[in-house]
Amino acid sequence: MSALVGLANDDGNDRAIAMLRRVGEDKVLLLRQGYLANHNEKELQARFRDNNFNNNPHFLYVSFLSRENFTALATMILVELKKQANGQNKDLNALLHGLYPRGLFYKDFILQAAHFSMLENIVTTSGALHEVMDLLFKDLSPKEVNVFALRLALFAEDILRRKEFQYQKEFQEYLMKLHDEAAGSNKWLLAALMAVYADQLTYLNTLQTENISKFKKEINAETEENISLEDMLDRPLKAHIVFADRDAERDHYQTTLGFFKSHGYTVSSKEENKVILEKGEIILSLIKGDPEREKGYDINEYLSDVDIVVSRSHSGHESRVFREQPEPVNNKMIFLVSACRSATDIPRYNESYPGAHIIGSNSTATGDATNWVTYYLLEGIRNGIADFRDLEVYLKENIEKAAPNLQSEENSYVFPADESQVVQKIVMKYGKESKN
Repeated sequence: MSALVGLANDDGNDRAIAMLRRVGEDKVLLLRQGYLANHNEKELQARFRDNNFNNNPHFLYVSFLSRENFTALATMILVELKKQANGQNKDLNALLHGLYPRGLFYKDFILQAAHFSMLENIVTTSGALHEVMDLLFKDLSPKEVNVFALRLALFAEDILRRKEFQYQKEFQEYLMKLHDEAAGSNKWLLAALMAVYADQLTYLNTLQTENISKFKKEINAETEENISLEDMLDRPLKAHIVFADRDAERDHYQTTLGFFKSHGYTVSSKEENKVILEKGEIILSLIKGDPEREKGYDINEYLSDVDIVVSRSHSGHESRVFREQPEPVNNKMIFLVSACRSATDIPRYNESYPGAHIIGSNSTATGDATNWVTYYLLEGIRNGIADFRDLEVYLKENIEKAAPNLQSEENSYVFPADESQVVQKIVMKYGKESKN
């Protein structure tokens, strides 16, 4: 571990950095799988100790970043990091900077802390808030704007919805200051953020927000473009659920098959790695798509013949389904990406599939939640719901009735009509227009 840290810190070695992140993902995945079996926090705490997490702050740091991370474990990691910081007479922010002096992972740590509503552990002064906001929002290149727009929108959303955040006023006023000082795509991003979330910027007066009002028209047009499902209503609906790694196949293939059979679907054909089910005008294929097989799932074979593609996998393996395309694919489709924190990769899929409506998870993705979201997604479209705003309401209402214990998981999805995706679409549109 120390050799990897040295290479990452001293040389910025890309392979060492990737390996460090992999270490964190593997550690967290191991604990997450045990925790999901019974949600026993005392057992999780014991396993957290037994896995030697607390002996190495670098383990803690990179594990906190994992897309597989979840609230109970994130809390334990942060408590342990703070304990180590106190033991060195430092605050948490100083400890983090000391572990990776070149700033490796720091931006991701901040975004993750905001996601878990733990930012106050790092931002303990107005000066620290300004430092964090400069890092996230200031002097971004056009590429950085495109890559981080959705995550920055979710960051702003996480803060703005928490009215008790002690630096709420400073956050809003400094966001406006950064906007006034920015230029180009960076300014467009900040203006889009403030226009989309204008109703929550309660500390900014009307005069301060007048200069971003022109974006309202852009936002309304982008929202309408991003929610229409009209072209899927008058024909048979074809959907694929792809199990993209061995764990997904082992843990969820049979249970998913049983779930849909118990909800009115019948098997119309069956092969070694594929089952086709039907219900009225819905044709649903369950496909074992692990690329370690002789033939994995190739989305290019189905682009003109499928409406909805659902990927089921650990984080990172969804790229086996939604492959990067050499040229943009403009087909009107829906992607449901069932992997932990898959929402953070929506911008990447938008680049290859700009015609797709993409639903990503902003938290832990579970098999039960994914089955219910998929089921009501299909039912809603088949019942004639024509846009994603209404479809999201339909999903929430029905899942709350059918499986109230999954409500918090269901709420963690990021839908195409949500504010964060609208910000992302506006930023992408600006990028295309500026190139032209």
